[in-house]
Amino acid sequence: MKENSSGCTDTLKVSRYERPTLYSIKTPPPPSTTLFIVCKNTYFTLPININPPIGYNIAKIEWQYDSSYQAFASKIPYNNYPLPTGLDTFFVVPSDIPYKISHKGTFRCRVTNDKGCYTYYQWDVSVYGAYAGKPKDLTLCGSNLKTIDLNKQLSEQDIGGQWALKSSNFPKNKFDKKGIINIDSIPFGIYKFAYIVSSVTNTCFDTAFVRVNINPELKIDAGKDQILTCKDSVLTLGTTQNIQNQVIKTWINLENTGSIFPDTALLKIGQEGRYVLTIKHKTNGCTISDTVLVKDQRMKNIFSYEPIKCGAKYGSAKVELVHNGILPITYTIDNQILSSNIFNQLTEGKHKIIVSDAGSCQDTFSFILTKPLDIKVTLFPKDTTIDTGDTLLLQLFFFSNTINNVKEMTWFKDGALFDKKISIQKSIKPLQNSNYQVVVESKDGCKDSASANIKVIKGVDLFAPTVFSPNNDQNNDIFKLYPNPKKVNKILYFDIYDRWGNHILHQENIDANSSNFGWDGTYRGEVMEQSTYLWSAEISFFNGISKKLLGDVNLLR
Repeated sequence: MKENSSGCTDTLKVSRYERPTLYSIKTPPPPSTTLFIVCKNTYFTLPININPPIGYNIAKIEWQYDSSYQAFASKIPYNNYPLPTGLDTFFVVPSDIPYKISHKGTFRCRVTNDKGCYTYYQWDVSVYGAYAGKPKDLTLCGSNLKTIDLNKQLSEQDIGGQWALKSSNFPKNKFDKKGIINIDSIPFGIYKFAYIVSSVTNTCFDTAFVRVNINPELKIDAGKDQILTCKDSVLTLGTTQNIQNQVIKTWINLENTGSIFPDTALLKIGQEGRYVLTIKHKTNGCTISDTVLVKDQRMKNIFSYEPIKCGAKYGSAKVELVHNGILPITYTIDNQILSSNIFNQLTEGKHKIIVSDAGSCQDTFSFILTKPLDIKVTLFPKDTTIDTGDTLLLQLFFFSNTINNVKEMTWFKDGALFDKKISIQKSIKPLQNSNYQVVVESKDGCKDSASANIKVIKGVDLFAPTVFSPNNDQNNDIFKLYPNPKKVNKILYFDIYDRWGNHILHQENIDANSSNFGWDGTYRGEVMEQSTYLWSAEISFFNGISKKLLGDVNLLR
């Protein structure tokens, strides 16, 4: 009861609840009160007994496990466990299936009643190791081994164990506890052996069993290495020794993995390779293999020839050995035996080459050499002069071959492509000096070309130089007029005057194409001085019209 400053009172009720009683019927041995020892990878149980006080009920049972063998931390959760069906129910941790432990750790059981009171019991579990390892059975197929080491059939095992003989039909004098056994002359069959190892305290044991299956030896013979020739193009591999009961025979060519052959003791083949025969027993699985090498020495050749080229007299041929061949190898062309595989100076016509080797192989090749028809062309006119605006017809002439045998014709103007039409005539109208070329190729591949230089002059009636030098150097020694021969018919007269008007030269009725006229710079046999002189002329055109012209010329010494 409690009284406050106002004289009022309040009542507080305090209840006392009892904890449930929890104990284990499997307690650790002395001197420890909590340490429990188990063997590695063995099963064990932790049964408990619960006695709740009268008037109380069990509300929750929880188990907690720390595999690190450290003090419990709050972060390690408790896992609920099914409630008991009676007050004296035994439990197995952590489930009703025996628990197999591999590492040391701590188990803790916490029991809570319906009033919220709880109690717990704790076991510290220490694990002792003893592991006999992972065993692997051994199958021997007619092995020539005298002894075997059983220890090689184990992995991850603890050392220090001993082997035990588990088969009564194996001779004891051929067995060793260290695992080295003598199998020489041992009958075929299956024999069992055990490896037993204990922990350092000799409280924990483990056993691994190894079976040794000794089977009869299989017989196999893929045969001797062989050679494929043109005479022996099909070979037989294997021997009758491969004919056995209860076995499967498989042939495969390792150099051509797609070549897998049927179940046969003798195999006929016609291809080179590395052949492997494998025999497998249908019952015990024993397998044995043998290899035979087959080489292909059948001769194979590649033939080629060069035709007679344009302008040449001869062609040639060649033989290349691309596969094997048994020496010596001989070459014959047109019934003539040669030591070389290259044949030169072959004339036009039919030829036959025969290649033979010592293995009865023979290759034959026939071919025909033809001589192409040469082509030779020219252009007309080759070089000419035309007036500006005139049209000229270039004509192509064949000295050999014909236009019908032309495969391609290409025209060029000053080195640039002009036309690709096949034609023996080409009409042109150049505006300046140009070079025309045509390249002709025949259907046989022969080529020739021709060219023409076209000079274009302006359309004047007459050309008169303004300077000449009569010094007998054969260069510009004569002053003369140059009429256009396409327009001018004649020079009716030609006169020279000095600067005072004296008449020095007169010529008349001169043909337009004549070169035998003009002034040599003298007067009455005397050499005239360096000066400027006047000339006059009258020219007559082909249309009958005449024209008078005047000009001057400088005489230089």
